[in-house]
Amino acid sequence: MAELSKTEIAADGSELSYVSIAIADEAGTVHSEREWKLSAAAEGEIELLGFGSADPYSRENFYDTSRTTWHGRALAVVRGTGRGTGALTISAEGCKAVSLEIHVK
Repeated sequence: MAELSKTEIAADGSELSYVSIAIADEAGTVHSEREWKLSAAAEGEIELLGFGSADPYSRENFYDTSRTTWHGRALAVVRGTGRGTGALTISAEGCKAVSLEIHVK
């Protein structure tokens, strides 16, 4: 599951939307028992600024489009690059991809 902090952001890059990501089952129970490799893809009028998991020992780069979860969770940060809409798609092996639409004004 994934949730946006804002569904509408400014086109000039002055606002950010934080995307909370959790590997969960249909009942909403987060699967924290193992690490999951995630991928993020931004399309349209947004760009991915950072992608992290709060794992204090991770050597992964916050600017990459892939990240390993920590306790089943991760966080992505996006900003607007022009007026219109954008979509952030999060995928993990063995899980259904989630795509979130963000309006950029």
